[in-house]
Amino acid sequence: MKVLIASPYLAVMRGNSLTALRIQRSIQALQTSTDMNIDVIDYHTTESINEAYDFLHILNPVRFIQSPLLKQIQQLAIHYGVTFTGTDVNEHLDHHDSRVVDLLNKASFITVFHNQARDKVVNFSPEVANNVHVVPQGFYRLEEPYSVHGTIDTAKLLEQLQRDRQEGFRVAVLPAGIRKVKRVPWAIELVTRFNQRNQQKLKLYIVGPTIEQEEQAKIELQIHKSQDVTYLGELPQGIVLKIVEHADVLLNSSSSEGQSIAIIEAFHMRTPVVASKCPGNEQMIIHGKNGYLFLNESEFVESLQRIICDQSKTEELVDEAYRIAQMNYSAMHEAKQYLALYKADLCSSGALTQVNLSRTCSVEI
Repeated sequence: MKVLIASPYLAVMRGNSLTALRIQRSIQALQTSTDMNIDVIDYHTTESINEAYDFLHILNPVRFIQSPLLKQIQQLAIHYGVTFTGTDVNEHLDHHDSRVVDLLNKASFITVFHNQARDKVVNFSPEVANNVHVVPQGFYRLEEPYSVHGTIDTAKLLEQLQRDRQEGFRVAVLPAGIRKVKRVPWAIELVTRFNQRNQQKLKLYIVGPTIEQEEQAKIELQIHKSQDVTYLGELPQGIVLKIVEHADVLLNSSSSEGQSIAIIEAFHMRTPVVASKCPGNEQMIIHGKNGYLFLNESEFVESLQRIICDQSKTEELVDEAYRIAQMNYSAMHEAKQYLALYKADLCSSGALTQVNLSRTCSVEI
């Protein structure tokens, strides 16, 4: 069985690229035989599929319709499934063209990360309701550095975090690609005003690639005026996880999320989370149980003060977050669900040989 996962932005460390690699490597780890081959491509930079594949798994279908691969899969009649990953369902679905509807109608499966996203897809296209599956993302450590666009001396950085604490600061980390939907300038404003008005101060470290230059220019201007905010740029996942693990709090300021991998990582690292109340985050965080949600500055301040002032409550918070992460955000469980969906399509379509059917088509979705 040959499967191709098609993702945008594969060259940088973003949610789509991490999802593609996580699914690929987790399924490969599940397979003990050699009859499963999974490749990953960036459909923004790939003009044609040169090998024969049994199945195509498309991440972010709204962006995929802009890819030259769309015409090819239509011509070759390749079976495919689609996964909505965040901005596509929260921001772009309302501005679709007819090709999105056609892509969904002909998909072997449609997956989303949570029920809120499922409702949006079904409201958009009721005829696909029975074909939409909820498959949460899982926590996964890439075995080797993924991002080649940035690096840092990890030991020196962790020493800096320790010095920040010795100077009386709490360390906050905001993992986010710099683009408008992440509202990084707002996060900087919130931290700056918090430090101006509270005895307990924060040091904010922002980690992620520059995606929109206009947003990058805004935060550079803000950082120039503040000694309490540092932009580290794009870093390998292993270093980001180290920062999250050693931070006192993980911040998320997005206007919408698919399902934040950074929050999942914080849950596993037992780092408390303070996140904006928005689509996606609301599906992950129960306010006061496994994290805090905020709509405005006063709620942001209140959430931070709870973490800073009530250590016992914070320990309960991260314990519950870790428990939920272990139960709901497993990369192996995610891989098993996708493997079942791949095999179900191939078995029903007759794409597999009779020799393979007996050991492949016994699947559960």
